[in-house]
Amino acid sequence: MNKINSILIAVFIYVFIQGTALWISSGGYGIEKGVIEKIDKGEIKTVTENPQDPYSGIYLFIMILVATGLLLLLLKYGLDKIIKIMMVSGFMVGLYFTFSNIFNPVIGLTAALLLTILYAVKRDNIWVMDSVLLFVIPGIGSILGASLSIIPALIFIIVMSVYDIIAVFGTKHMVKLANLANESESSIPLMFAIPAEDRYLALGTGDMALPVVFTVALLRNYPLEYSLVTAAGGLIGLVSILAYILNKKGLALPALPPIAVGLLSGFITSILIF
Repeated sequence: MNKINSILIAVFIYVFIQGTALWISSGGYGIEKGVIEKIDKGEIKTVTENPQDPYSGIYLFIMILVATGLLLLLLKYGLDKIIKIMMVSGFMVGLYFTFSNIFNPVIGLTAALLLTILYAVKRDNIWVMDSVLLFVIPGIGSILGASLSIIPALIFIIVMSVYDIIAVFGTKHMVKLANLANESESSIPLMFAIPAEDRYLALGTGDMALPVVFTVALLRNYPLEYSLVTAAGGLIGLVSILAYILNKKGLALPALPPIAVGLLSGFITSILIF
């Protein structure tokens, strides 16, 4: 697959995830009640105690840090089966949240079960893995994003970008996770696998989920068009880093920092034009 097609696949993944997340979060066409409204009315519990508290962003970061530490510990001792159980459980939660907010809890549970079974049966097929992740991330990203307001979300995306740089260039544990995702026998769904000429480009699920957290959080303070322009800025950042990586062999770079720069640039642009 040539470089242009690889980038187009990544663009589709990003746009689909962002579009779905903003649709269910804002209560778009066909959605009776958005995630933000459900949380405000107490129908869904937030992940953080207070979305307005600046420390909520730090709290989410600590949660991710602990989860990553646990994952690395399990990898060190070769406990792949436990990791897969955890991942499949996360799949179920994300799929249920996505589809239950589009339709209803019954359809949400049914869709979550069917897609999880599909993944279990066809877990060595990268297209199946990528397709299932497309519906997992909007649900998880939406509930996390709806649990923050603008200030905690800004803190969160900046801290996570710094962490991403350290994890790739410092501790290098993100490189290890990416290498694991490329090993077909592991079948651990940590990344999107995008065909790129004679290799696969590993795009972290966090690189797709964290922009969703930021754009959904904006819905608490700004109209939908601000989130759309912000998401467009993040897309420019994603395309830029992918275009650079595709011209290099064996190069691992953190994708979140340029995406975050794009998001912040898009947010500033939205403030200026609206």
